[in-house]
Amino acid sequence: MNTYHKRFLESHSSEYVIALFSRYKGAAKEITESWAMLEAAKRFAPNLNDSYVVVVGDGCSPRTGALIAYYTKASVVSIDPAHNEEHWAEHCTIQNKIGYPVQRLIVIKDKIENIPMDCEGKQLVVLWPHSHAIMGKERITNYSKRIDIAMPCCIPPPHDWLLKPHITYEDDNVLSPKKTVHVWGVI
Repeated sequence: MNTYHKRFLESHSSEYVIALFSRYKGAAKEITESWAMLEAAKRFAPNLNDSYVVVVGDGCSPRTGALIAYYTKASVVSIDPAHNEEHWAEHCTIQNKIGYPVQRLIVIKDKIENIPMDCEGKQLVVLWPHSHAIMGKERITNYSKRIDIAMPCCIPPPHDWLLKPHITYEDDNVLSPKKTVHVWGVI
């Protein structure tokens, strides 16, 4: 069993988010990608619980955003133009009925460049989990510090971003050939 699958399945919150993964193709891979973002955020973002986290290109279902919201106390915004609003509403209804409502997670069906955001002076952590959005087009303001964590797939980070000092590593727990993680704002 993969380390990330083990952590996910043995956690007390996995039962509340598994449907966000299992409803779509490639659930095993998607769990490892989202968990990699969670692990990177916990590792590189001091005071993650007090942060404002934006997940760009979270997919039809806010998988990475949900993991961050359920496993931390951060305020989370999940953005994707392909977001399935009906499935998300169904998920929220089920969570409310069982007494475990979704907290601190806002889901937006749109492109990141269309949504201005104010971080209220908090630390900002922007996650790009296999996102198809172009980095640097977002309109996010009023943050004390910014950390960007990307695991690119078909849209590489812009050349000027790659020239900035940052950390790069391979996350071998990700079940995808695209498992290189880039972290800006920590060095």
